[in-house]
Parts: sequence; structure tokens; C-alpha cells
Amino acid sequence: MTSNTNSTNSEENSPNYPSTNSKSNNEKTQIPNGGLIASLHGQNDCIQGQEQSWGSMLGTGEMVVNGATVDLHRSNKDVSVPVKVPVNCANGLEVMKSMGLVPIDNDDFKTLDRPHVQELDDILGLAWPALDHGFVRLIDYMGDQEAIIQAARVSYGKGTKSVTEDTSLLHYLYRNRHSSPFEMCEIKLHVKLPIFIDRQWIRHRTASVNEYSARYSLLDNEFYLPTADKVACQSTDNKQGRGDVLPLDKALEVIKILREDAERNYADYEKLLAPEDQKGFDVARELGRINLTLNTYTQWYWKVDLHNLLHFLSLRIDSHAQYEIRVYAQIISKILKLWVPDVFEAWEEYSLQAKTFSKSQIAVLRKILAFAQKAGLSEQELTQYLQIQGVKGREAREFKDLLIG
Repeated sequence: MTSNTNSTNSEENSPNYPSTNSKSNNEKTQIPNGGLIASLHGQNDCIQGQEQSWGSMLGTGEMVVNGATVDLHRSNKDVSVPVKVPVNCANGLEVMKSMGLVPIDNDDFKTLDRPHVQELDDILGLAWPALDHGFVRLIDYMGDQEAIIQAARVSYGKGTKSVTEDTSLLHYLYRNRHSSPFEMCEIKLHVKLPIFIDRQWIRHRTASVNEYSARYSLLDNEFYLPTADKVACQSTDNKQGRGDVLPLDKALEVIKILREDAERNYADYEKLLAPEDQKGFDVARELGRINLTLNTYTQWYWKVDLHNLLHFLSLRIDSHAQYEIRVYAQIISKILKLWVPDVFEAWEEYSLQAKTFSKSQIAVLRKILAFAQKAGLSEQELTQYLQIQGVKGREAREFKDLLIG
């Protein structure tokens, strides 16, 4: 079961959809919206003599490139994920001129390539299991660490300075909340999750979401049931959290109730939707679904930029977050580490394992430091101590400014 993608407007009806008629040897293979299958490295080779339309490419999942048949997709269970295929085409400058444009010939961009991370390419389409029936699957991503750095430096595609300086810059940007460079990167995930976790997740409104629709399709007969060690009473000091785990016999009884309720409601759901000749009520799907329990599984595609993803993880991987959504956040954090390892390190250093001090708390810290200085602690000794603890350079200066004022 995949996210609903039903649409009344097909690409075939688009005014920009290319003709399926055979093209002459001088024409370039085209894609919707007037685009071209462009070379990744600005090479001058061009596909010629190919009678290949975009429509047939979508239909077969194959394309003939330089005499060889290339599979454009690989399947993993219930989803197909595009695989990058380097396709040589006409020189980009000539293409633009043929379209009536006057391109700026800049050497800095002649070898420009789409950023990619091999570690993410290797796991595209693979589902990471979550809870009992859920999963997280990487569908697509845009940008990498260099994209963040280049956006911060406005470096016009020239690349970065050095690994050390790049890492330092990423840490500086994150530490000082310069968020826009991180918004240059995006990731798209396919997630299967219980509806009650969906309700929490959707509170992060800075993402694009397309959810499986129970108005169009039937939901699967799958429900989340907690394990006995996760069945707990209400916390006495946290209005929205769990307290002590119930005794095993009580926990098993709770799980039994949850299972029986879900199974009974799903059976009634099927009966409501079934046609009259099958002893059903032929109720509309959009109405019949209201009988389902909140532990029923749904699915969605969730696309978010890196800045907002980091905020999501900071909240949902925290020990105070509900266990079930933490499971998903922990999986996504592993994907984050593969995608942008230095950013992951900065997020872990300045958010996940960091604490924020209030104005009053900082005032107390300054008084403690003042006592230490009266006792003979010099600024140089403070600097040396910071360096011993791994706080160096600009970060050390920022910390001293915070304490000294």
C-alpha cells in the first residue's frame, strides 16, 4: 500500500507533454515541461536516432541509452524508486540558444553536478522497520553538506576551502542559529505509522505531506499493539506522559482489550463498506472509516528541509517525547547521520546534548566566575581549561563573552 497519488490530471493531458511520434535523428529526447535529459558533466555527446518518448519510458521503466537498455527503476516491496542514469545530451549552451535564450558562459559552472551522497543512494527505497508494522523509507533527497556551505559563502559553485574550515563553519552556523543555509537541503520519506502518532507528527507544520486517503482506498487490517514493557500508568508529575510499568498480568489484559477492540472495529468497518449483496451496508468509504481505532496504520510521504528536520528531531527524540514517535525519530536520525555527518555532529553537540540557560541562570554563572577570578583564576587559565575540554577558537570566545559579559 502506498500513499495515494490519484489525480484527475494526467501528464498525458498536459500541454507540455511530448508527442509520442517518432523523432528525427536531429531532435533531442525531451521530458515533460519542455526539459531535456541533460548531461551530468556538460559533455557534448547526444542521444540521436532514438525513437523514445517520455510516455513509453514511464510505461516500461526502461530506456535505450547508447545502444544499451537501462532499467530506470528498482523495486522494493510496494514502491519503485528512480535510479540515477547518466545520460549524455547536447551541449547545454547550444540547447539554450536553440530555445532563444542567451546563456552566460561561465567556466565556474561547466562541471557543475547535482550533489549526491553515496550512503543515501545505497539505501534509497529500503524500508527501516518501526514498531510492529511501521517503517521509514528514504524516497529522495536534495543537497548535501557542501550545499549548505556554498549557500553560506555564496561560493558560485567553486566548492569549499578545506574540510576543517567547512566543519567549523557548519558548527558555527548551527550554533548561532543561521538557519537559512540548512534550508537548502531537503529529504523525502515514506512513512507507515499509527494514526495517533500521525496526529503528533503533523503538528510539525513546516513540511509537505501527502497521506494515504481512506476516502479512496481501504486501510489495511493492521494495528499497533504495545509490548507489555511499554504499558504503563499515567505519570504523576507529567500530565502527558507515562509513569511506572503495569504488572505483567495487567499489561497483558490491556493489550488483549486493545487487540479485540481493533479487530472488532475493523470487522465492522468491512461490513459497513461491503455491498448489500454481501450482507453489507454499502456505506461510503469516507464515512465508514470513522469507526476505526487510532492504532490503525496509515502512510504518508513527508518532505521537509534540513533546518526543520533538525527541529523535529530535537523535540521527538527527547526522552520526554512519547516512546512510539521516538522510535521513528531515532531511525530518521540514523539517516541524518549518513546524509550530513558534520551537521549531525553539530546538532548532537548544540541541541541533543546541550542545555539552555535563562537570563537569571547566566547571572548566577557570572557570579560564580567572579568568585573564581577573585580566588586567582586568570582569563588565560580559563582559556586553557576550555581548550582542555575541547572548546576552542570562536566557540571559546563566545563562551567567555557569555560568562564575562
